[in-house]
Amino acid sequence: MKKISFLLLLVLMSCSYNKVFVDFDSSLNTLNFKTYQFYEDIGKGLNELDIRRVEKSINSYLKQNGFQESENPDFYINFISNKSLSSNSNNIGIGIGGRRGGISLSGGIPIGAKKVNEEFVIELVNAKSDKIFWEGTLVSKISERISAEKKEIHYNEVVTKILTEFYKQKKSSKN
Repeated sequence: MKKISFLLLLVLMSCSYNKVFVDFDSSLNTLNFKTYQFYEDIGKGLNELDIRRVEKSINSYLKQNGFQESENPDFYINFISNKSLSSNSNNIGIGIGGRRGGISLSGGIPIGAKKVNEEFVIELVNAKSDKIFWEGTLVSKISERISAEKKEIHYNEVVTKILTEFYKQKKSSKN
């Protein structure tokens, strides 16, 4: 039963993600970029635990795709999370009415947990020029009270979705 619940959670979470928006400097050749390092003050908008979750996820993704962390990197990484409360559109309506111009009364009761809109941004900065050369943004909705396990899943999915766009772009520039 736990496996089915977990799979259902993954399906529901993956359905709530929107498209990744990408902006980049097309004049910069990033084919030789192989090493990276995080900025010291990364993770604006996140608590310390979430910063570590995101760092771990980015490290894992980049290492799987042939990049290495280095003290003398080709590029630096920054990430930012901007959150705002989302209006809850799940309501149960109650109504009382009458006939022929009678009395009418209605109301709505919100159901479900409050949601938070999260705009998550990953910036890649050229180490030589200290200028952003690639930026990926993803907006998603998450529960206001999300467990540590679900946060880890959430940030893994967000990072993977954003960095996949960078990797696709890097691969397509080889051709």
